[in-house]
Amino acid sequence: MHVILTHEQADFDALASLLGAHLLEPDALPVLPRRMNRNVRAYLTLYGLDLPFVDPRDLPNEKIESVTLVDTQSMISLKGMGEDTEVVVIDHHPKLTVDWCYTLVVGPGKSKVLQSTPDECLMAWVDSWDQFKLTELLF
Repeated sequence: MHVILTHEQADFDALASLLGAHLLEPDALPVLPRRMNRNVRAYLTLYGLDLPFVDPRDLPNEKIESVTLVDTQSMISLKGMGEDTEVVVIDHHPKLTVDWCYTLVVGPGKSKVLQSTPDECLMAWVDSWDQFKLTELLF
């Protein structure tokens, strides 16, 4: 089983990260943390049934083979995890060192993951941001 986890006392940033990771990996289960801030809890009370989130108490009794950890670098443990559980961290918070960055490029009917050095990645994002700012947004 593949699960997506975030930090306890989850805020909307954590909730959006869970949903975003699930949209990229639809076979993974986005597991809600046991504790959430009151605004997130109130939001889920109103709209939770329309979202794909799973309560940790409702997880199948299976081995957890892989975890995608979002919006945090602190590991959360669940029953079914072991030493051989693969963990991938997706976090926008600062880290001490960065050896590589990965960019997901999505287009109609295709997607590609690019691996770059941090300097290459920064230059690409700055260029993309400059192009985005020049684009007229139509709503």
